[in-house]
Amino acid sequence: MEVSTMFFVLSLVAVVVLGPIVIGVVYSLSKRRAISNQELKTLQNDIAQIKADITEIKEHIADFIIKTH
Repeated sequence: MEVSTMFFVLSLVAVVVLGPIVIGVVYSLSKRRAISNQELKTLQNDIAQIKADITEIKEHIADFIIKTH
């Protein structure tokens, strides 16, 4: 078998074997990243709500202090 033919056959085998593996890894990483972005967005919304609640609690405490003194 010639070297060029052998190289072609090995290249073809590598593409057939490694192609689906690479595609699967890239897909799982992109899917995982999308989930992470969604979770990050949810956490950001939760943090914003907590900050709003803290501001409201501070106002209630200030009103209580003003009324009691």
